[in-house]
Amino acid sequence: MSALLALPLALLMGGSPKATAAAPRPPAPPIHAGCEGASPSLAAWCASLAARPRLPPTTEADRQALREVFERPELRRARADPAGFRRLLASLWGRVLELLGTAEAERFAGVGRLVFILAGLAAAVAGLAAVRRRRTGSTPFRAGPAPELAPLPAPDVSAALAEGALARGDLTGAVRHAFLSALGALEEAGKLPRDRTLTNRELTGRLAAAGAALAEEFGALGRLFDGAVYGGASVGDSEARSSLAAAARIRERSGGAR
Repeated sequence: MSALLALPLALLMGGSPKATAAAPRPPAPPIHAGCEGASPSLAAWCASLAARPRLPPTTEADRQALREVFERPELRRARADPAGFRRLLASLWGRVLELLGTAEAERFAGVGRLVFILAGLAAAVAGLAAVRRRRTGSTPFRAGPAPELAPLPAPDVSAALAEGALARGDLTGAVRHAFLSALGALEEAGKLPRDRTLTNRELTGRLAAAGAALAEEFGALGRLFDGAVYGGASVGDSEARSSLAAAARIRERSGGAR
């Protein structure tokens, strides 16, 4: 029944049923160049590109603006040949490679090896000479007479100076002169050498052979002397008086001058 109804409708619209069935299809979008035989998704993308409007052609004003941009200093430097130095190095390297296969290169290589060997030999000889000078260049030590040492004041003189310093309130000076009086008496008695390079501890160790009590008392006086004279320690009145008494006992036991 639908076909029977469609026939009068087609007649009323001025056409025939055959013409209605064969209505023309819309034209297919043009295929972009290079997209023939592509997948459906790529073909659709190509079709969208083809459907886009073309850009307007450039004008003289556009070209002039582009020339002004290219004339800027920063772009002019960028347009300089960045590969020129690289090409120069490449040409030099090519020249070197060419020389390596020639007799001239062989001659240069032989001269270079000879110079390198001679330089190595010269460096070795210079090093050996420097080592030899270092070993034998120093002046050998020649034993000679020992320098004269300034003698200490006489023990009694140092004792008098210690008593005078104590009377003036110079407690450090009192300890100093008391120790010097004891040391001078021991040197005069031959119990200690006149060697100013020895420390008071070393002198005490050498004095131990003369007697433990004498060495112990001299060691205590030497420690007080080192702390007061060299260490800057404060000295009390009792310490200064005990140092004078200890020096007097050492002078008496040493057998030297009083």
